Amino acid sequence: MLYIIGIIKIQSEAIETLLALFEPLVSATRLEPGCHRYEVHRTTSDPAVFIMMEEFQSEEDFQAHSQSEHFQKFASSIQPLLAEPLQIYITQQIF
Repeated sequence: MLYIIGIIKIQSEAIETLLALFEPLVSATRLEPGCHRYEVHRTTSDPAVFIMMEEFQSEEDFQAHSQSEHFQKFASSIQPLLAEPLQIYITQQIF
C-alpha cells in the first residue's frame, strides 16, 4: 500500500477556484483502479491550506493516477493559484 500526503497552500483569493477544481479530480480519482482513499481536508488554522490524503494499492496505480487526464488538468490549473510550492510526501506505513 502506498500513502500520499499533499499539502497545498493557495492564494486566499483563489480558494473558491480551487474548491471547484477539486470536485472533478476527486470524483474521477475515486473511480480509478487501485485507489482506496482520496480525500481533501482543509486546516482549521488557515483556510488557504489544504491537505490531500491518498491511498493507492501500488506504485503503478499511483503512477497511472499521476498520468491521468483529470490529474494533469488539475495540476496545471493550480500552478498559478499557489502561494507556496506544492509539497508531496509519498509514504509507506511502518506501524
